Amino acid sequence: MFCTKCGATVEPGFDFCTKCGAPVTQNADTTMQMQTSVGAQPTYVQAAPTPQPQTKSKTPIIVAIASVLIVLIAVGVAFAVMSTSDDADADKATTSIHATKDKKSEKEESADEDKDAKAETEAETEAETEAKSDGATVVETREDAPATEGVPAENASSTSSTSDDAVEATVETQEESSAGSTAVAEGEPFYGVWMSASKDQGNAQAFVDQLRSEGYDAKLYVSSEWSNLNPETWYVVAAASTATESEANAVCDQAHADGYADAYVKYSGEHL
Repeated sequence: MFCTKCGATVEPGFDFCTKCGAPVTQNADTTMQMQTSVGAQPTYVQAAPTPQPQTKSKTPIIVAIASVLIVLIAVGVAFAVMSTSDDADADKATTSIHATKDKKSEKEESADEDKDAKAETEAETEAETEAKSDGATVVETREDAPATEGVPAENASSTSSTSDDAVEATVETQEESSAGSTAVAEGEPFYGVWMSASKDQGNAQAFVDQLRSEGYDAKLYVSSEWSNLNPETWYVVAAASTATESEANAVCDQAHADGYADAYVKYSGEHL
């Protein structure tokens, strides 16, 4: 047989060519056959090599698996982001709801407070109106009257605005007027020169003390104890309590001159 590489003759039993060293196959299909003819050089014909099985590449499979993994990871990340966004939106919505409820509660509380204040004001106004209509009116006094309910807060002393001589003359006039009036027994009906009314007994008494310091024979009465006065309990202040209406009018005129413009005369009625 012959070497398939160089064509040299290879003795049987040899695995390598003795000339070129190439491995020699024992397959008859791969041996070189030499054809000879008269006067012609020998021709070597190489048999067709045995086809080798092709190994399939695994690269497409690996790429496909990697692609699937990438897609799964992307889907997982997107889902996580969406879940986080939904949670954030839910928290924001919950916070907004709570804030709305808090604002609503504050508005309701404010409305309730305004309503209570309005009701209280209306009640006070109604009470003052009744007091005025029944003889327990709230009288605006001079700028030197004390701070009481229904009486403006002012300075109790009038010496800063009038001279000592003027004050002494006023006191003397009031004393003369009081001296000429007829005394009224306790519990007997009288004509009162009404100056103010208050729900606070202490404030009303303070105003009585001020009027007495100015020369008035002031007294404190409870309106509900007299038939012709307000049936609701008010502490009413009278600058004078006289047996006749003319005497009361004289004291009332003096009170007007002293700055108590809202002083008025009213009959007390029977003591209850």
